[in-house]
Amino acid sequence: MLVSGTRLLHSAIRLSDVAFPASDTLIARTRLIYLHLDNLLSFAKRDRDGKVDAYFLGYLPDELILLFFQRGELVTAAGIGSGQRTVLPIAEAVRRLKADPERGEAAYCAAPTAQLELMYQACAAPAEPWVVDSKHPELIFPRVVEESLTGALEIISNGRVNYLQFDHGKFSGGYFYARPESVPLPAYIEGIFQPDADGVQPALAVSGVPPAAGLPVQVLPSQVRMYRELYLRIAGAIEAELPEDGHRRVDRVTSRLLPVRTALGHILPSNGGDPSMVATPAAELTADLAAWTGALLSEIEVVSPGAGPRILQATTRDQRHLLQAAGFYAHFPWSLTW
Repeated sequence: MLVSGTRLLHSAIRLSDVAFPASDTLIARTRLIYLHLDNLLSFAKRDRDGKVDAYFLGYLPDELILLFFQRGELVTAAGIGSGQRTVLPIAEAVRRLKADPERGEAAYCAAPTAQLELMYQACAAPAEPWVVDSKHPELIFPRVVEESLTGALEIISNGRVNYLQFDHGKFSGGYFYARPESVPLPAYIEGIFQPDADGVQPALAVSGVPPAAGLPVQVLPSQVRMYRELYLRIAGAIEAELPEDGHRRVDRVTSRLLPVRTALGHILPSNGGDPSMVATPAAELTADLAAWTGALLSEIEVVSPGAGPRILQATTRDQRHLLQAAGFYAHFPWSLTW
């Protein structure tokens, strides 16, 4: 089996030893080459037994790949390396898993959505490492109270990941790796920090995780392409409505919104990047495009009353069903009739 020397950031824990809590083990840890990843993804999406909330772990020589599933749908991905944790485009995560299956391992486990949110948030935020006194690790808990922590502590002991949740410094629950039902929670938490039978202290990594805000669904490449086309169509309609002034308004609004609406950059004409390499949540990209569209159409309404809803309707008619499903029209004050 694979043994990697790559260590988790700020710890002595090997990435190959990292294991998360699970409500059920769907595929026990095995060689990655034994799995047909495309078949697994298809099973999770289409088979009734596969439509579960789950995570897939890909243990590669230098990183740990995480795929997140909601009711069998692969919704987002992340990676944990020696120096950082980061959200990954789904296509890139799958590409890395397929690139070196001979030296990789994998596990596929069911888990509650709330736990998946914490796992994702620890990569997206990312988790903030806490300095731990190896002789007195229990001192992290007075800090929790002192800082009135709201969120979670990720405590990894010899690779076993546990999440302890807090609300203003008060313990409110958590997710624990392979905790026997017969073991009281206080005894289990105490055992996380205890030395083994030979007196060797466990390798610990403690990190603070901000409150999770759901498990975002990553934007599809087809959706990125549609939004890029829509951007050009709306910009063209603005120029047609205000000849010689429309492009200037588009450029000004775009420049003003980009610093605060960063996802907007993925759909600009100047960005010809591969749509499958965009890891932005679909809801965020939809909201940013709607904010840009709304800012422009509000300006147009001032100089040409009624032009706002007219342009919105004309430019989005062909994709109206997809945009409706994405919640695009909910960002505007106008009620369009088709």
